[in-house]
Amino acid sequence: MKKTLFLCTMAFMHFTVSAAIITVSNNPNIPGQYSNLQTAIDAAAPDDTLYVQGSVTSYGNVTITKKLNIIGSGMLPDNTSHLGTTLGEIRYRVSADGTTSPSGSTITGCNIYILYLCISNIGSNVYSVSNISIYRNKISLISGSGYNSTSSYSGIHIYNNIVGTLNIDLLGGNSVVNNNVFISGVQSTGYIDRGNWVLANNFIGDRIFGCYNATIVNNIIYSSSSYYNNNTGNYYCNFTKNLFYSYNNYQFLANFLNNSSDNNTFNTTYGNIINQNPSFVKYTISDPIYSYSMSNPPSGPFVDFHLNNDSPGKNYGTDGTDIGIYGGTTPFVEGATTDSRFRYFPMPAMPQMLDLTITNPSIPANSTLNVNFTAEKKN
Repeated sequence: MKKTLFLCTMAFMHFTVSAAIITVSNNPNIPGQYSNLQTAIDAAAPDDTLYVQGSVTSYGNVTITKKLNIIGSGMLPDNTSHLGTTLGEIRYRVSADGTTSPSGSTITGCNIYILYLCISNIGSNVYSVSNISIYRNKISLISGSGYNSTSSYSGIHIYNNIVGTLNIDLLGGNSVVNNNVFISGVQSTGYIDRGNWVLANNFIGDRIFGCYNATIVNNIIYSSSSYYNNNTGNYYCNFTKNLFYSYNNYQFLANFLNNSSDNNTFNTTYGNIINQNPSFVKYTISDPIYSYSMSNPPSGPFVDFHLNNDSPGKNYGTDGTDIGIYGGTTPFVEGATTDSRFRYFPMPAMPQMLDLTITNPSIPANSTLNVNFTAEKKN
């Protein structure tokens, strides 16, 4: 097993051979090269990878102005320590002088308060960020500033996360948002002339409104409110094979998907399912999945977004797979194979130690310490 773990680590390092590996830990029991994340970010060179250890203490707010890969230990990890990597507000933006950009960065395995994509006006120039991959995180809000800007966020890929709300005003240009759990909905995302973006195979709680120029396909929109009785304001979107269901028996009005002068405009629709229960294995709108912890809820059954065989969304997707988070090209990767309370808190895609036992804790000097451990790949 030691050899297997070593080879897996070396295989990962092969892809980052030209860049440095930097360890960050504010946990005194797990020393790292840096204890402060912002200090480590400032010291890193573009393309470096930062491993941020799990801790009971948040690493606080950081600004990222160069291309970096950040890998946390998970948000609620199913491993020996159960210590997640918690961050405050993350801002991706170009440097103050416009010479470096975080475009091409990745972030995974973190519990993040708010993640901001920023557009900066420096002199007469406008700078945005692009090609950022955000996956396997827990995030209360993903936001993008710059509503009136002439620029946009292109090539953003957001997948396999559990998120409160998505709200990126200028998302576009081949961006893809797929196979996420959105607890509080998707709103004010996209723009009329900034390129098409895709919203596919997500669970979207509560509502979807204010979206522009999107292909919205194979999603389950599960509401507990009467928002759809009001102005929903989606424009130039294509709604294909989505399932809309209202938990409290509010009726989805026809003008949610149809066009009218005071609601939606220039949308197209095909094959959507209106007001049918998606028939999840285990879910109601009152299940507080976003606040799961090691002790809450104390016992199962836990939330399960798999579809029962009688679900109208079963094999109904445009590609013949299920609609929702387990269909499409990148199905949701679960965070545990045994204890299902960790199901919707996926681990970063690297080997994880699950158990460690020292079989001879008391030994004389210069003797061999015998350690048995089990690990699991998280690809």
